[in-house]
Amino acid sequence: MQRSSLGINPRPASDLVQLSRIQNETIANQQLQFEIFNLAGQKISASDVTMDGAEYILLLDINSWPSGMYLVKVTTEGYTTTQQLVISR
Repeated sequence: MQRSSLGINPRPASDLVQLSRIQNETIANQQLQFEIFNLAGQKISASDVTMDGAEYILLLDINSWPSGMYLVKVTTEGYTTTQQLVISR
């Protein structure tokens, strides 16, 4: 069974946020989709990336985003997770 997790740092965020996907197995060329939504359900950001190892890190500049709560959704083959991102200034 593949175990994986989504990391969001720092919490709360203010200018940059680091999203990381970590798994205990290395799967070559795994496709990841990062999506961020506001609480009204509008997609604020999306990134499609290829994960070539056991960890992938995505840095986002959130300086222009208003303070508040967002949902971060990560999708891969057979796996979807959603976590909260809080922006506070």
